[in-house]
Amino acid sequence: MKKSQLIRTLGLVVFIISSSVLAHGITQSQVEQAIATAEKLLIQSAQVDHQWSTAEPLIKQAKKALQLKQYENAYSFAQKASQQSTLALKQADTEQANWALNLPK
Repeated sequence: MKKSQLIRTLGLVVFIISSSVLAHGITQSQVEQAIATAEKLLIQSAQVDHQWSTAEPLIKQAKKALQLKQYENAYSFAQKASQQSTLALKQADTEQANWALNLPK
């Protein structure tokens, strides 16, 4: 599977999970899973040198909200962090595919 297809698939999975969870209430386990996903995506974006500065603070906020048992807030922060890292990965993929087009002529 191509990297861009993987990124799109991951984004779709995150969206589907977030949509279904928000409709039924959020558990501690779901928040922990969302934070783990956000951390995994953050690491992936750092590995391709496209980590956005907004993702890590969102993960920290998610962890803090989890400690306070504010599951909805924690989940929201984790989802935003995942979205930021997914967009960073998409940006890396786009730049890798199109870098030659940006060279001076």
